[in-house]
Amino acid sequence: GDSEVDIGDFTLWADAFGATGAGLPEDVSGDNEVDIGDFTLWADNFGNTLGIGGNGAGIASVPEPSSLILFALGAVGLLCTASRRRKKPDSK
Repeated sequence: GDSEVDIGDFTLWADAFGATGAGLPEDVSGDNEVDIGDFTLWADNFGNTLGIGGNGAGIASVPEPSSLILFALGAVGLLCTASRRRKKPDSK
């Protein structure tokens, strides 16, 4: 209710986990169940401020590169570099 996505919201989610019904404030995904989907929304928006009304309707996350994608790109780069070094012509 304070329009900030913080650890207090996690505590509320954890206490209500598994609850079902309409109008649960911890059900930010709107599926009438406090579940892992609500946790995911909390995690994705941790540290953000909600829009007008504080109901989650104004949540806007800033897209950031995933560390998994960055790792994959780095691994591909290393593999390409390593394969170039191995393909040296024979010097006979």
